[in-house]
Amino acid sequence: MAHSNKPTLAVITGSRAEYGLLRPVLQKAAVSTAVSLSLLVTGSHLSESYGHTVDEILADGFQPDHCFPILTHQEEPLPLVATFTDALQQFSAWFSEHRPDCVLVLGDRYEIYAACLGAALVGVPIAHISGGDVTLGAADEYY
Repeated sequence: MAHSNKPTLAVITGSRAEYGLLRPVLQKAAVSTAVSLSLLVTGSHLSESYGHTVDEILADGFQPDHCFPILTHQEEPLPLVATFTDALQQFSAWFSEHRPDCVLVLGDRYEIYAACLGAALVGVPIAHISGGDVTLGAADEYY
């Protein structure tokens, strides 16, 4: 995380789909004189089976401040519960230690929900873009 007198905006990305939508925001924040960008990467970005799309983030010139590997519980009886719990613990600990001024998230996937809950539990404000888009039959609708 960049250390400066500017407020820190922590942006979380967990999948290729929302990263593409966040890319212009990240590009503006990276050169902003008003905020210091902290990029947090998680979810399918870090999985070989989903294309290891963190490589796209790196190719765009962004260096993640932290990566949260959460897709490690496939052998668990309830893999989504274990993944969510792990994400919540990792994000809560990071937010508690680093205290960004605001967390920016996009969408309504479970890893974003876990990150938001982690931020809320330690008192970090959340800016949320594009939650509630209807995806008929998807669990995201609930989050």
